[in-house]
Formats: sequence, structure tokens, C-alpha cells
Amino acid sequence: SQKAWASYFTNMIFSIGLLLEKPYSPCSDNLTHQSLYRLAVTKYLSHVFALPDRLLHIQAYLLLAMHAIYSPSTERIISIASATMRYCVMAQLHLADAEPHISPSAPSPETAATKLRIQIRRRVFWSAYTLDRAVDTTFDLPFSVPDYQITVKLYANIDDADLDAACERASFPDRYHHPRGRTGVSAALHVVYCRQIQSEILNTTLHRDFSTHFDDLPHWRLRVLDKLDRWRALCHRTHLHSRIRSRSRSFTHPEWLHMIYNYSLAMLHQPTRSTAAGPAGDWTVKSCIQACLIFRKFQRRGHHSGLNHAPIAELWLGLVAQFKCGVALLYCFFATPPALRTATYAVPEAAEAVRACSVVISILAEQWPQSICLGDAFDILAREVPLYELSSTPAKVAGIADAAAVTGPRKMRSESAGALMAMRGQLEIIVVHRNTLHMIREMALDEFPRPPSSAGTESQTQPEASLANTTAAAAAAAAQLGEGDSPSCGRTSITGDMFQPMTPHFFQSSLTSLEAEGFDLAALGFPGDFDLLDA
Repeated sequence: SQKAWASYFTNMIFSIGLLLEKPYSPCSDNLTHQSLYRLAVTKYLSHVFALPDRLLHIQAYLLLAMHAIYSPSTERIISIASATMRYCVMAQLHLADAEPHISPSAPSPETAATKLRIQIRRRVFWSAYTLDRAVDTTFDLPFSVPDYQITVKLYANIDDADLDAACERASFPDRYHHPRGRTGVSAALHVVYCRQIQSEILNTTLHRDFSTHFDDLPHWRLRVLDKLDRWRALCHRTHLHSRIRSRSRSFTHPEWLHMIYNYSLAMLHQPTRSTAAGPAGDWTVKSCIQACLIFRKFQRRGHHSGLNHAPIAELWLGLVAQFKCGVALLYCFFATPPALRTATYAVPEAAEAVRACSVVISILAEQWPQSICLGDAFDILAREVPLYELSSTPAKVAGIADAAAVTGPRKMRSESAGALMAMRGQLEIIVVHRNTLHMIREMALDEFPRPPSSAGTESQTQPEASLANTTAAAAAAAAQLGEGDSPSCGRTSITGDMFQPMTPHFFQSSLTSLEAEGFDLAALGFPGDFDLLDA
């Protein structure tokens, strides 16, 4: 019945609301949100799937996903996000030619209803897309559907209250422009644009030949940085021209957009022992410092602003992302000898970012006991990996001629390394991200890298010169977020076409060695039946 399927959405919305309510009360509120969730899933969800409308089915999945991202379960988040996107693909929401056809001879009410249906389809799909990309980029997982197979357009930049009236216009949506420019869904569109950029990054870094063929190539990073610069300028411009500035610290807040901007920058490099002493480490340190400090500021203001809740700072994905940034930051200090560190490593914000990350994880661990191992692991790493060394040049102190005796430990203490390795099973379940787990293992078991003793003072200037030459163009494209006079401001538009991920060139097979004149198609025989009876 209609009342039964609608009850699913009602119970899920109340359950999510109670899940975010503060202060937490384990004896009442948590049981209430769990009971409402259990009631919605066990009693009413089947009524939703009994209906033939697949859009309702996907919206039911989206509510399950919304509940999951505020719950402490990595496996649940990954499985629900993937299932939601796969259901969209099954319903062909990703294809433009699968949308309902608008007949020119159809009466106006029917045409308006079809336009409304199309807009709802697009909003549902791009919501699932944003969720899928957020989950996959957090855990470094392949996408449920590649971008080059998506042909559907983005939804219109129009408020829900104005959507019905807009669909009655003949010019909607192709030649329709909102009179105010910025609407209640503008920030959501900005997030979609950024997820498209992140999708292009991850699609490149997950390629099987990335480390051997593409990690050293600058052109794809410069292309992504240009997109990020345009996206940053667009966000800044629309925020300045908005008539209403929301004081709520939600997913539409400029600081949240600033944070995912720095997450995107952090994705561009994956530092290793062989690359951390170059641009990869320098870039990672800068982006991770900003991401940790912004998240902590957001969390602190949410607690002190008098708001009932600050949902942005209580995401399970946010916890994992902060842990990743903190580990990557410490790893760069671990893998880069003091003599090879650039000025980026010497900024006081580095230590502040490590403290901020530790505080963030500790606060969230009070809400989610399952994440205590993250705080314990990070505290061990922060204690064992020194951010500053006493000296980076050989010196004789009290008759000791070995510089290692002055510059610090050569390896993590055995008791700390043992504690980290004992937590590895728990960390794998929560973090999943392979590079982060590899960094933790390397810091626990390997020695701190040291440059050759004959490197001398000249070795300190070499990486800085190399870094300046390598990242000069990148630094120009990735200017500070607060700049309003970026030259790309005039090149941006709300259409978002420029943010669509490019099809990776390395997926296109080279056909130069296949000549049509020298190939006998008739000689290509059918391979035969796959018969198991003779096996």
C-alpha cells in the first residue's frame, strides 16, 4: 500500500535525524535511531521494492547510504554505495538516450510531467554518482561505472520549489537561466564537479601501469590542476555573489568545498621512499596540512557555534580521510631525510596539523569505539616519527663522529612497531586504502632513510631546485583558495562541461601495427564450441 512504502522513507529520515542529534545518549537516542532504522528496513523496505518505480528503489538505497556514512562500518558504506550505483546502471539512469522522450505534439501538462521526471532521474543519478566517487576516492577503489560510459546531463540549477513551474516553460532546461544565478542546489553541483575531477585523478592512479609509465608524466597533473583552478574560482565567485550566506556548517559551506579541494590536491601524488624527497612529498605535505587544519577548524566551530549538530565533522568517511592525510603527512617526514627537506617541511603548521589530526580522531573515537585503534595507531606514529631533527650535518659531539647519533633514531622502537603491527588487522578493516596501510607498515618496520654521508651541504639545495623547476606550472594553477582575481574566473561557467573527466589516453589501444591490407579476415577461424563433456 502507499502508506506502507511511504513509511519507509519517514522512518529512515527520522532515524538519520536522531543519529545526528546531540548530545548523544546511548540509553535512549541511539536505541531510537536503531529501532527506527530496523523498522524501516525489516517492515517497510519490501513495500518500496514491490512497486515498479525504480527511481523509488534507488532513493531508498540513497537513504540507506546516508545512514551508513554516519555509522562506523567501512564495509557497509562500500557495499551500499556500490549497490546504489549498480542499480542506477541497471535502470539506465547513466544514459541520455534512455531518458523519457518529449514529443513536440504532446500537450503541455504531459510535456511538463516528462521534464519533471527527467530532472528527478538526473538528480537521483548524480546523487548516487557523488556518493560512489566519494567512497571510492576515500578507499582507493575502482568505480562502479566509468565516466566515459556516462552520457546523461547534469540536473538543472534550480530550487525544488521552482522546479514544477520551470518544467512548464518551453525553454526549460536547455535555454533556462535562473534569475538569481545561485540556488539551493548550486553548492551540490559544485560538489559534483569536484567529484568528477577526483574521478579523473583516481582513474589515472589506479591504472595498472601508473607507477611505471604515468607517475613521472606532468601533463595529466597539469590538466587536472587547471580544472581544479577553474572549479575553485567558480566556487569563490558564486559564494561572493550569493545573497544569502548560510551559517550552517554543512556540505554546502565554503570551508567544506575548500577541504575537498585539498583532498583533491593530495590525490595527485602518492609518495614512496623513492619519490617523497621530491615534488611528491612536498606537494603531499602542503595539501595534507591544509586538509587537517580545515577539518579541525570545522569541527571546533561546529562544537562552539551553538548548533545542535555539525554533521560534516561526523562522517565515517571524514574520519578515514583525516587518518589518511595524517599518515601521509608523517610518512613524508619519515621518508625524506632532513638534509633533503625543502622549506615546506619547516613550517610550524606541520606540527599543528599533526596535533589537529590527533584531536579529530580522538573526538570521533568517543562517538565510535570501533575507531579507537585509529587514534592509537596515529599517536604511535606521531610519537615515533620526528618532525624536526637536531642537526642534518655530521658533527663531533662528545667524541661521537656519527651524525646519526645527533639527528635522531634510525628506526621505530620495537615496542611501538609491535603495537602497530598488532593493530594491522583492525586497521585493514577500517582504512582499506592500500597505500596508507603500506605507509604504516613501512614506518613500523623499515629504517629511517638517510642520505650518503658525503652528500654535504650541496645535497640540500638540489631537491629544492628540482622541486621549483618541476612544480612551477603546477603552483601557478593551484593558487590559494582565497584569491578572487584568478584569470580563470572569466573562463568558468555553471554548465560544468569542463569538469567532465577525460577518457584516459592509455585505454586507447595503438592500432599502428595492424595493417588492413596485410590481414586476412577469412583466415580468422571460429574458435569452436566450449564443450565440457569431453573434459
